[in-house]
Amino acid sequence: MRKIILLIQVLILTIPNCIAQTSFSREYEIDIKADDMFCHLYLYDNNDYELLMQVYTGDDVSYTFPMSKGEYKVNEKILILHDKNCEFTMSFEMSGCSLIPIKSFYLIKNSGILCYKDNNKEYPSMHYTSDEKTLGISKDFMAKYNKKYDLSFGVYYSNCFVDSLILNADKNYIMIKQRDTISRGTWKKRKDKLVLHDIDIVHDFEMLIGDSVLMSVSAPFDWGGSLYYLQKK
Repeated sequence: MRKIILLIQVLILTIPNCIAQTSFSREYEIDIKADDMFCHLYLYDNNDYELLMQVYTGDDVSYTFPMSKGEYKVNEKILILHDKNCEFTMSFEMSGCSLIPIKSFYLIKNSGILCYKDNNKEYPSMHYTSDEKTLGISKDFMAKYNKKYDLSFGVYYSNCFVDSLILNADKNYIMIKQRDTISRGTWKKRKDKLVLHDIDIVHDFEMLIGDSVLMSVSAPFDWGGSLYYLQKK
């Protein structure tokens, strides 16, 4: 009997810490295949999550941008993230101390496995655009552009995390950050709105159409209110 108890104790001690941690208060560092960009996923004890992107702009200067925030749940070995702002979901297979993307943005889906890093640290506290603020920006935009405008395809430059949004004549789009594709899919015009359908997370996003300018209501990597200006030929 003592031998059995001793064997059980040895087995418990040899189980990796990541399996014993049932709180899922963890940080995952995403090894994205992009220059000067680093992504981290934080899972909190209260089932909230934050997906943050850190971008280096040169001379050791960097800024952190919130890509997504919401709630998560674990269904057997599948981690499901639900974005509270744009109402889309992402999912990952839990494999030991790593995650394998199943449904996520192209930037992450194309990056392979997310590696477990550390959970004994202070987590960042981020500030996000509130729904009320975004609603106010939308009203100002609609008041300024109070008539219907034609939608032009081409390259739109942004003042947010996204560097450019390219609308192709074949109704496909790509979003680019520092020469890397971060979101892709199809686009269509619906009344006074541009609808972007991300084919990797299978979700529709919307932008308001102005005079050679777009404003995000919801958009990939965007919490709303950002402007996208058409490049003049």
